[in-house]
Amino acid sequence: MEFSPDPRSLERLSFAIEMGQGQFKLMVVRCNYKPLVDAVMAQLTEICPVTLVSVWVDAKGSVLERVTEAVEQKPEAGCVVVRFAAGMDREVLTQIFGAANRAREVFRDRIKRPIVLWLDDAAEAVFMDAASDLESLSTGASLGFDLDRGDLLGWVRSQVDGLVGMVLGGGSMPTPIAQWKGAVRTLGGEDGLERGELSGEEAADVLVLEGRANWLEWLRDPTEKSLVERAAVAYGRSLELWLDASDGDSQVWQRAGVVQIWLAELWRSRGKLARGKYFDYWETALEWNDWAIATFREAGELSAVARFLPGLGDELQRLGKWDRLTTVAEELLGLSELGPLADGFRLAQGYGFLGKAALKRQEWEEARGLFEKSFEALGEYVDLSEERRVYWAWLMLSRSRALWQLDRRGEALENIQLARDEMEPEPARGPRLTVAILNQARDFLYEDENFEEAFRIKRSRRSIEQQFRLKAFVGAGQVRAMRVEQLERGMQSGARGAVSEEIRASGRQEDVDQLMLRLENTETRLTVICGFSGVGKSSLVSAGLIPAITAKKFGNLVRRGFPVVIRRYEDWREEIAIALGLELCSNLLRPPSALNREQSHASQEDIVLQVLKLCAASSEDNGQNFKPILIFDQFEDFFTHRSDRRDHEPLFNFLGQCLKAAQSLDIVISIRRDYVHHLLDWPMLARAAGDGTLSDQALFLVDDFSRDRAIAVMQRLCEQVDFGIDSPSLTGIVDDLAIGEGETAKVRPIELQLVGAQLEAEGVRSLAKYREKGGKLALVRNYLNEVKQDCGPRLVELAGDVLVLMVGDARRGLRPAKGRSQLRSELAEYDLVAQDNDLAWILKVFVGAGIAFELPGEPEPKFQLVHDYLAEFIRDNEQPLFQQVLKQERQKREEAQKDALTAAYECKAALKEKDTAIRQLAYIQHEMKAAEVQGQRQRQEAERRLALVNADVKDATRERKRLQKANETAVRVLVLLGFVGCSAFLWSYLVIKQTKLQMEAAQSQRILAEQQKTLAEQQRVQAEIQKENADTLRRNAELREAKAELAAAELEPNLERMRRIGEITETLRVDNIELVSLIMRSVLLLRQEPIPLPLRNALYNQLIAFGSGDDIKSAESFTVLKGHSSSVLSANFNSAGSLIVTASSDGTAKIWDLEGNELQSLEGHKSSVLSANFNPAGSLIITASSDGTAKIWDLEGNELQSLEGHQSEVLSAAFSPKSSRVITTSSDGTAKLWDSKGRELRVLRGHEDAVTTATFSTDEQLLITASRDGTVKLWDSKGDELRSFGNHGGWVLDANFGAGGETVTTASHNGVIRLWDFQGTILRTFEISQYWGLSTDLSPDRKYIAAVSDDGAMSLWDKKGGKIQDFNGHRDFVRSAVFSPDGRFILTASDDGLVKLWPLTTTDNLMKKGCEWLQDYLTHDSNAPETLQQYCKVTPNRPRQNT
Repeated sequence: MEFSPDPRSLERLSFAIEMGQGQFKLMVVRCNYKPLVDAVMAQLTEICPVTLVSVWVDAKGSVLERVTEAVEQKPEAGCVVVRFAAGMDREVLTQIFGAANRAREVFRDRIKRPIVLWLDDAAEAVFMDAASDLESLSTGASLGFDLDRGDLLGWVRSQVDGLVGMVLGGGSMPTPIAQWKGAVRTLGGEDGLERGELSGEEAADVLVLEGRANWLEWLRDPTEKSLVERAAVAYGRSLELWLDASDGDSQVWQRAGVVQIWLAELWRSRGKLARGKYFDYWETALEWNDWAIATFREAGELSAVARFLPGLGDELQRLGKWDRLTTVAEELLGLSELGPLADGFRLAQGYGFLGKAALKRQEWEEARGLFEKSFEALGEYVDLSEERRVYWAWLMLSRSRALWQLDRRGEALENIQLARDEMEPEPARGPRLTVAILNQARDFLYEDENFEEAFRIKRSRRSIEQQFRLKAFVGAGQVRAMRVEQLERGMQSGARGAVSEEIRASGRQEDVDQLMLRLENTETRLTVICGFSGVGKSSLVSAGLIPAITAKKFGNLVRRGFPVVIRRYEDWREEIAIALGLELCSNLLRPPSALNREQSHASQEDIVLQVLKLCAASSEDNGQNFKPILIFDQFEDFFTHRSDRRDHEPLFNFLGQCLKAAQSLDIVISIRRDYVHHLLDWPMLARAAGDGTLSDQALFLVDDFSRDRAIAVMQRLCEQVDFGIDSPSLTGIVDDLAIGEGETAKVRPIELQLVGAQLEAEGVRSLAKYREKGGKLALVRNYLNEVKQDCGPRLVELAGDVLVLMVGDARRGLRPAKGRSQLRSELAEYDLVAQDNDLAWILKVFVGAGIAFELPGEPEPKFQLVHDYLAEFIRDNEQPLFQQVLKQERQKREEAQKDALTAAYECKAALKEKDTAIRQLAYIQHEMKAAEVQGQRQRQEAERRLALVNADVKDATRERKRLQKANETAVRVLVLLGFVGCSAFLWSYLVIKQTKLQMEAAQSQRILAEQQKTLAEQQRVQAEIQKENADTLRRNAELREAKAELAAAELEPNLERMRRIGEITETLRVDNIELVSLIMRSVLLLRQEPIPLPLRNALYNQLIAFGSGDDIKSAESFTVLKGHSSSVLSANFNSAGSLIVTASSDGTAKIWDLEGNELQSLEGHKSSVLSANFNPAGSLIITASSDGTAKIWDLEGNELQSLEGHQSEVLSAAFSPKSSRVITTSSDGTAKLWDSKGRELRVLRGHEDAVTTATFSTDEQLLITASRDGTVKLWDSKGDELRSFGNHGGWVLDANFGAGGETVTTASHNGVIRLWDFQGTILRTFEISQYWGLSTDLSPDRKYIAAVSDDGAMSLWDKKGGKIQDFNGHRDFVRSAVFSPDGRFILTASDDGLVKLWPLTTTDNLMKKGCEWLQDYLTHDSNAPETLQQYCKVTPNRPRQNT
């Protein structure tokens, strides 16, 4: 729109310019509206006879420089009009006008023409304060241009329309905050409406500009919370006025939707900064975003819906509302595929949201596929805009997570590297995304054991967090110059904007200002910044002084600060030359032309002197004037490297020459207070600086913080990132850090930074939690432990040893510098071995973490702790522990030597027994050999006799034949002669002799066969004897060893000896009563759970070997319940232990029998079922769901009642022991009591975050609730709070009443289970997992605790904190574990979609079985152990024999 300036004011301005020709005249003209200024200038150019030239001055500009340039470029111009860029705050304007004020004489002498300064109200007020001398040279006549009311309202409407169009259509527009605020002051906004001067729509327009102005100012300074609060009020009121006046007007609906988007943006940005109220702010932002999109739908603005759905998706993602995110993503995909709204980027965002939801469900392959689709929709990388390349990096990060889980590590590492390459060089495009990428890359590489690269990435991440103010504290590192994130922090505010906010917040801004005044004072050319180690000298120089010098203009000649910084002193000449060259390059300067070729052969010192001299002079060659400032940081290192005083002289002579050669040069030295005396040896330096001696005038002391200053420092640092610590807690923490009392109390800055960094890392926001963590000692120790962890798990202990050895004593100094070889030698003195590459890596980590310096030296560099404070802490806290550990190690070695000696004696005895056995075996072998020889002789004798017998048989046969023949002849003769009697006699004789010979041959054969049989039997018996002897020797040796260990254990109970007995006896499977007795005595002697697994396994194996193990095999088999299609979130028994009910994220609950058969499916919830429980009678079931309801069912699957009233998801629901009441818990931070009819009785309020679970006591007189706010609360039966149990260190996920209802068991997300009494005293604490302890349950006999965690395991513990057994079998998070009512089973539910029923056996059961098996032995054997007879309650039949 066009504006008409006031003609009379225009003529007066033209006349003043015309009358001021040929002389310097300053005219200040006020106007709050740029369009009106443009209109005035257009008409002034037409009516004024003088040639006008306009110049613009921005945050980095100078009025004198711009005016001088304009006059030189256009000498015919009779007037210079100076206008100022929008958006500069008071601090920037003060510096610009201050510089102009100091150059007032230059203006008067050089600028012989009028100068017109266009200022708005705010700039004019600053000008009057900062440039009063220059203002006195002005004409004095007040001249201004204002819009009339109608034009002003029209301009306001045009600004609002421009803002609405920018939001709906993209693009940008100027944001003249001062002009907006001027319009608000003139028109009145809400006040104008009340006075009747504005209509509703006009007032709404004004309120929009008021809200937008406050919002943009808050972005520049987020610590001014009143600005954002006023912005929210103005936005809300304008929205009300527009909606009241809408009457179906689509344009009004558009404006309303835009304001709702701004409100969502406001709360979202507050959420990014407000860690303490992150979820609350994001929930509010989500509500406004929802409302805005609904408004755009109502107005038919589908393009706006598509434009803002991704923002809604981002909010849902951060809040973990994955079901809604899926719905939004599907709507976004649908809109993106419509012809007019087709957009590949939005399509990619839709697939990206779906992929992120799949990641959350741990559906890795599905997530990977969705991310692939997102990449396809996004298009080729080379064609992407800047914004879309940032999204491309986010996709790479997300896909890498899916690939890593799919065990495609190479691809995952490649993806995360591509994301790093995109974001790490320019983190300002998305600092938080860059940090997330670096975090993920570090985790991948650390898990992949690439510790060096993981640590490098961690350092890069910390640097980005500090530069973009994402962390409040820097720990042991140095504060660096700040970079400001545009969206959340606003634009850098000029010269002082370069100074780190940590420096300002730490109270060191005063020190920076005083140092700058010293540098401006030409009488003080030497400044020595001194202070004790740890007070922050280097941070003050790096993040405060150097940025301030760089942005400063010195003196009337407007000299630019030219800092030359030196921090290394091994070759100080080269370091000064390099630093000077870098500074020349950074200012885009070439060396002065006065350096001719002859000087190219000069020394380094001469060249540096000449360059400094020329830079300090007014140089037309490079068109700029400079004030060189030599800054020597950590100057004590110069004296550390050079102990000989003669080595100091060249540098101090050189510095004196520099001060003489360059009159505008200053020297700043930062040095530890205990090294200042070295400077007193060189008075020529002070004389050259204009001071006869190194007096107090040259010294600038940097001291520890006072108590009040430390409180202010911590408060401001925390406010920068909205890390909320309440004032009483913050004061209590500082009091704990303070040294001394009252006004003299001091706080060391290094300790404040270390403790603050750990408070932030561990999320400690209250004094109670600070004390629970162990106070400053524990937090500093945790900080150092994190540094040691960066070395890798294998080197953690060695890193701790090295850290201790880097601390000296009073004789060597508290922080002696040591090389690797010296450290290795000292480690060897303690019998600790360190490989050279391991030691080098540990020292590199120490240097990178900021806790040590590397000092160059020969033949190797040396390393030194950076602060006395760290050395004192390690000396007082870590060294005693180190000595204690060494003492324990020595004791262990001595015990090991004794054990070795005992073992040697036992081995010698065993060898002796072995020798005896060998000798016995040799004797047996000798006897066998003799028997074999004897048997061989007997065989030979038998064979000889058999041969003789055979020969006799042959002779007898021949004789018989002969006699037979003779007989025949004789018979014939006798017959012939008639002698019959003689014939008969001879026949009988022959028959008898033949029979005798046959009998002798048979007897010889029988004797030979018996001898062979005897020999075989002897061989078999001998083999059995040998085997039996070997088995006996082995068993006797093992039993002797076990008895010896047991004897030692009885004298001195020792877990290691128990384990050793178990290892000795674990594999023996022989029917040996004495062995079982030995194991059981060892178990009794230990007198505690957990029994060492080797002992338990040995007893288990023996009972199995004796045939008594069929009913004691425990976790070797289990029943699996399959049927759910997604994660099973809870599982519970009925009171009889005969049925099981499960709840799942698939939206159903199911009823099962103990055989794993599904009996019924309960369907009716609209979202995940988070818990399911039976009533005590087992006739009803209650379920809780993320749809915000709880439902009661019968066993047939019929829904009986629906309990509705919670404002968010219902996390748990349970019946009272008498079924008369129901308790539900919710993410809305409340628990509710209901009667059996489903009527709400009472709301239990008091928790500050989601209530995760609630349980009745057995008598229904008490209730206990657990919450993510880190507390557990005890309530009476009416719902009144009785007590709160804190100190959990994070979310509490489970809480139950203990034995007899007198104790409480809690499980927190950090994997710690605690047992409490009702007075809030912790009775027992033990760690279940290093991550999340998700659920606990107490066994019916109150002896054992079942606990689960996200590492896929369920563990059985005793109440003393000892682990008894692990149950492994699930492939994903185990959500819950409960005992069966009879204690025989444990039921587990997991994210792998399965429920498992585990049989349970404890050591008590094994001991009971052992007693049964040893009953006869303990009753009748007089030598049976008395301890076992007492334990097994056996009365012996015979009195014990005395031995």
